Amino acid sequence: MQLENLEDPFSGGIDMLVQFPKKAPILISGASSGERSVSAVAFLFALQGLTPASFYLFDEVDAHLDAFHAGKLAELLSEESDKSQFLVVTLKPEMVSKAEKIYGIYGVNG
Repeated sequence: MQLENLEDPFSGGIDMLVQFPKKAPILISGASSGERSVSAVAFLFALQGLTPASFYLFDEVDAHLDAFHAGKLAELLSEESDKSQFLVVTLKPEMVSKAEKIYGIYGVNG
């Protein structure tokens, strides 16, 4: 994290810098959609370590992840589920396969 305006910190926002293995640090706005998803989840887990919530709701957080990384995210959520509940909306079988409970929702006549 870095301030947008070091001279007057209250006149700007905060930029998030991310760095992935074998890559230089970049602003989150320049990251790919998959990298943004990973960064957002990593940030939420960092916050969870400080101030845990009883549940988290993720709406297609894995949408921009390939099958391998969606599976890794599913494993991480499964490991962390002893601390908090995770409600995940997903279309990925890698995520569904690690779920403790699955609720299917589908449209009828429309």
